Amino acid sequence: ILEAYCDTDGIPTVAGLETLRPILACLVRAAHAAEAIGIELLVHELGGLFDGLVEQALRLSANDRTALGGDRGPFGWSKRLARQLLDRVGDDELRLLAYRAWGVGRREATSYVESLRSASTASAWAETSLLRSDWSRKGAKLLLTHADGKVSMELETTVALLSGEWTLRLDRNGRRLKPIDDWSVVCWHDDDGVAYLELELEFEGAKIQRQALLAKEDRVLFLADALLADDPASWDYRATLSLASGTEFAPAVETREGTLTRSDNSGETTTVAAVVPLGLPEWRRPATDAGLERSDRELVSFAHFEGRRAYFPLFLDLKGARASSPLTWRRLTVGEQLRICDAETAVAYRVQVGWEQWIFYRSLAEAANRTFFGQNLVADFFAGQFDAEGIVNDLLSIEEGNEDEAEDAAE
Repeated sequence: ILEAYCDTDGIPTVAGLETLRPILACLVRAAHAAEAIGIELLVHELGGLFDGLVEQALRLSANDRTALGGDRGPFGWSKRLARQLLDRVGDDELRLLAYRAWGVGRREATSYVESLRSASTASAWAETSLLRSDWSRKGAKLLLTHADGKVSMELETTVALLSGEWTLRLDRNGRRLKPIDDWSVVCWHDDDGVAYLELELEFEGAKIQRQALLAKEDRVLFLADALLADDPASWDYRATLSLASGTEFAPAVETREGTLTRSDNSGETTTVAAVVPLGLPEWRRPATDAGLERSDRELVSFAHFEGRRAYFPLFLDLKGARASSPLTWRRLTVGEQLRICDAETAVAYRVQVGWEQWIFYRSLAEAANRTFFGQNLVADFFAGQFDAEGIVNDLLSIEEGNEDEAEDAAE
């Protein structure tokens, strides 16, 4: 049964996320019953798989200790169950990580274990990816699943920000396109600085490459869709992100960004994140055929354009205290062989929140030696951060050929 439920690392399928903790509870009860008749159940392969399931349960824990992707109700957490799980794991490091994720277990040397074991994980087989800044309950967490032709997400920091389907609609010359395959993993990368996932969805004569990058220390999230088509056409693009319960979107009046806010019991509103549509002009005037707006409980990103290729990036500042600071952004000039590249060839953006700044680049045509803002590189995608001296430090550089290596890591 467990072979169909999870991969060899214990990562459940999308359908299995909701039952991860009940499955673990059943294993604990079965182990207890087996001990009563002198049988040790959680040994060898099953013992290793049990440890893997507990590790994923730690990763998939939300700020309130309920389960991401699963039961978020009042019965989603049991300290008694947590202690019983930790009593039976063979991996002693899990008891240290549990102190960060659950508030139970052993406290000593936690930082050492965290440096050895990433809180992020991905499985192409399970169609599940978790981008997480660290093991702490209040860290940034983005759960992405891509089963049954749709991408769903849960994003939270100290509070829930987004929850639901990350939808996509693509019209070509007035006709809606239907995918010819399901979403697939193109690239997965995880290191001390970032967790990065790239998915791909194919249509007849076109494809969408969907990106998610979490800068762990900076607590910023970069989301983007890249449209790559074979032939020029008239396109209408629409994508939505669902707001979590209790989270509101407050658009700026004169500029195109907005903030995510939460209200406490007294009615006081607090900014918990900023949302910046990097692909749009900062100021609302003049009008464009693209935008970011709220519709019911969704953030809607839309655009109408002519051509073959286009890029739709969103930048989210997940540090609430910083997200309320003044911000600005602009598209940068990209050059290739002393010529300025158009938006169908390559794009780059610079964004500043308070005194902190980041830079992002995406090649839409074949990768080539290009320059932007003092950077000279051959890459499909680049993300960087400015230090206090104004020097750009690499967060991630994806070059042609290393996507396959990164994809293998997610298998």
